[in-house]
Amino acid sequence: MLIGSQEVTMLQTKTRIQVQNKDHLKQIHYMGLTEEQLLILARHQSTIMPYIEEIVDKLYDEIYQEPSFRTIIDQHSTLSRLKSAQKKYLMDSMAGYIDDKYIEDRYRVGQVHARIGLGLTWYVATYNRYMEILISIIHREIPEEEASLIQAIHSIFNFDIQIILGSYNQQEVDRAANPLHYEMERIRYLVGFTNEDIEVLNEYGGMVTFQSSSISKKFRQLYQQRLHQHPSLLEVPTEEEETTLTMEKMLIQFFQDRIYVASDEFYRTLRDWSSLVIEGRVDQYFYSVVGDCLVQAVSDVLVRDRMPEPKLIRFFTALNHLVNYTLAVLQEVYTPYLFFRDLNVLGIYAYEIDMSDFGKITWLDERIKQMIAKRDGTTNVDYRGKRCYELLRGRHFRCPDCPIVSGDRDGTLFVWDKNGVDQFYKIRHIPQTKIFGLSRALLTMQDSTQEGKVIFETIEQLLHLAEYKDADTGEHVFRIGRLSAELARLVGCDETFISHIRTAAPFHDIGKIGIPDSILSKPGSLTSEERESMKTHAEIGHQILSNLELPVLQMAARIAETHHEWWNGKGYPKSLAGEAIPLEGRIVAIVDVFDALLSKRAYKPAFPVEKVRDILWEGRGVQFDPHLIDLFMNMWEEFVSIQKSEYEVGQTLR
Repeated sequence: MLIGSQEVTMLQTKTRIQVQNKDHLKQIHYMGLTEEQLLILARHQSTIMPYIEEIVDKLYDEIYQEPSFRTIIDQHSTLSRLKSAQKKYLMDSMAGYIDDKYIEDRYRVGQVHARIGLGLTWYVATYNRYMEILISIIHREIPEEEASLIQAIHSIFNFDIQIILGSYNQQEVDRAANPLHYEMERIRYLVGFTNEDIEVLNEYGGMVTFQSSSISKKFRQLYQQRLHQHPSLLEVPTEEEETTLTMEKMLIQFFQDRIYVASDEFYRTLRDWSSLVIEGRVDQYFYSVVGDCLVQAVSDVLVRDRMPEPKLIRFFTALNHLVNYTLAVLQEVYTPYLFFRDLNVLGIYAYEIDMSDFGKITWLDERIKQMIAKRDGTTNVDYRGKRCYELLRGRHFRCPDCPIVSGDRDGTLFVWDKNGVDQFYKIRHIPQTKIFGLSRALLTMQDSTQEGKVIFETIEQLLHLAEYKDADTGEHVFRIGRLSAELARLVGCDETFISHIRTAAPFHDIGKIGIPDSILSKPGSLTSEERESMKTHAEIGHQILSNLELPVLQMAARIAETHHEWWNGKGYPKSLAGEAIPLEGRIVAIVDVFDALLSKRAYKPAFPVEKVRDILWEGRGVQFDPHLIDLFMNMWEEFVSIQKSEYEVGQTLR
């Protein structure tokens, strides 16, 4: 659609770049954005406008299919609101007019998108998609001026991108220079506590502090009423004068000193307040009740019996936003501690360190104090000035496997000597809110020895399930532990290895719980498909056990996976050969076949002892480690006796 000559003359006589900022003028010149290009945009604005809705709908319908975009949109806005904003953005861009307000609007767009976590790469990609959609429309509707119009749109978009890039970069600089301020601002934005709110609060601050005594008395009355409904709340001081003075100090701190503007001081104050929740002296909803009572008290005193004026209503809205902002920051501070408290049933000990003065202990829970006192034979644990690596692990330098330094989400396992008995402890860095992690780190120590007991109880239930599915093999798996330990002793393994293999070997066939009953209990020979299905029990067993962290369970995982590997490499599941097969797997391979052949199964009777001996000899250097077979045969009678006694015990208890 073309416009008339009179309208063209009016467009041409209008200066299209009216920017006062010299840096921005230089940027416009550097980008090659000219008055002529802006004129081209303005001349064709009326042609593009009818397609604005189609362009925006097409773009955002595509964007909303991307999960990461969809999450950001749903958390911070709505699709319809964003589409409306984009329509205005396109209309402004096609107006062909740039002033300081235009640049400020673009800069603000960058700030908002950076704050909500929209990556710059995605932002630039969105511009590219805009161009693709616009080019198709221009090619269809204005082919005679396609080249010049596309170049003009490219220029205005490139200029916008440069402004937004500057905004993103400034956000990153601010974040690096003052991360606490950045995080406080992020929370402020998320809860809707605006600069306009701050202006209104500042305006009415004098009135609040002037009436602070009356507000404090009213607060006490309201709080006492709520206390009857929620006894878990903190009991306010019995002396009314003391309560009034406490509340007056808080009101003065907020409204006269205006600490909500100074992020550092505000954060320190709220961190002090959070200690009541952290120490378990009040419920986590305590401050929500305090906020509700405070807003009601201020409203009752300032309004009294008269109708509030519009500006006063705006003040109450701002006050509610301030309360929500305060509660949000408090929650960011104490949430990690509540996470720890929820996990306390798992035998967790917690401590906190300073991140700026790394490793300096700032807090210990009572359980870890008692544990240290018992270890050191002291009555009181003085941790002031101590480093975590000194107090907990007896080191002079920070631990190289520290989960904070290494970034290991699974934590690190270490041994704690308790009266000469090794116990395994796992140190983990508790997931924290961003603002909490700027100054402190909360870590936990979990007694993995105790955790292991829980794990074993669970796994043993699985073993019993496998035993129920196949009763003959149920007793077999427990005999394997005793036989494996005896062969490991014969090999010359140390006591730790022997102890571990005695515990781990019974889990060698745990994967059979994933095999159908029809195969496990089949009385005749298996088909080729059934044999392949049966072979998968080695990998299934490894999958069950490999994610469990105790060394003995890691050994069990290796046994489950490798006890069907052959010395000559023709076993399964990985066709390992020779000493590539772990020693524990080679040991269990021998005693597994030995016991299985001597035992009755659904598909076969028990083999005679001499036949079993012959089969094992035939497997020497083929299926079995020749050195281990030689040792085993040298003590043949002893192993047969052990197997027989264990078998008879099993039959008696059955």
